[in-house]
This record gives sequence, structure tokens and C-alpha cells, in this order.
Amino acid sequence: MNAKKELTVELAEGICKTCGDKREVYYLSDFLYGEKLLRTEDGKHYVYLNCFDDTAFDEIELILKSIFANKNLSQEKEIEYFNKIFGISCDSVNGVKIDGSKTKIACLSCGSEQLTINEKFPPEMVQRILPEVTHNLWDQMDKQMKKQAILSEFKKRCIV
Repeated sequence: MNAKKELTVELAEGICKTCGDKREVYYLSDFLYGEKLLRTEDGKHYVYLNCFDDTAFDEIELILKSIFANKNLSQEKEIEYFNKIFGISCDSVNGVKIDGSKTKIACLSCGSEQLTINEKFPPEMVQRILPEVTHNLWDQMDKQMKKQAILSEFKKRCIV
């Protein structure tokens, strides 16, 4: 069960190019450093992450740095890999895994990721309650199991 967080988010409207249905699209203010809205693998659900308060965030960063120690990777590539791997530590939301690299938003009706996003200017700010990233299963693993899970996910999702 994910914790919930009440947030002030910027609201936009997404209109599906496939079925025409509408959905709310959320953004966090650009002034919120260290806070992110992640998405589930299917692009349908948002989940809130405070990077500074998240212990798994730091753990994964350290494990990946040890994996990357002998590789000459750019900071951009390290961030890309981190985003692809991070979801392995997260509990699912509504039965769907979190994907830290997911950028597309999906239609809630048909699942299409072909949405036209109509942002408002100035942005409309609204209060929404969203699931917060949790790591209950991750926290039950020992260090070796965590490293193995990261290596396995790295092999599946990243090309070095």
C-alpha cells in the first residue's frame, strides 16, 4: 500500500488522439528542486518522489556508482541509467510497476500515448492527492540481493 501525498501541481489537459478522451495532466513547479512526479510503466498513474527523503534513491546511486567505477560514462548517461533502474526499488502503484524513465502520459481509456497536451498560461495550480513512492519490498532485501536486482535490471534495460 503506497502512502499518499497532497501536492500543489500545475494542471493541463490531455486529449487522446486515438479515442478523443480527456485526462488531467500534472506537472510540478520548476522551482521544486529534488521533487519529481514519476509514472507507472503504462503511463497512466503518477507517483510522487522526494529525492532528498528517499533512502533507496541514495542506495541505488551508490550501487550504480560502484558498477560504473571502471566505465567512462558521462553524467547524462549515468542519470539515464539511474532513471531506468530506479523503479526496481519501488513498490507498484495500482498493480503497475513504476518506471523512473517514463516520460509519456497515457490515455486512461485506451492506453494510447498519443495525447495532445493543452497547457494553460499562466498555469492553473490545483491540489491533488497522489501516491508517494514506497520501498517496502526493497527494504526487506539485503545489500547483496539489492545489488543483484540492480544488475539484473541493468542488463534488461540499459545498453553499455
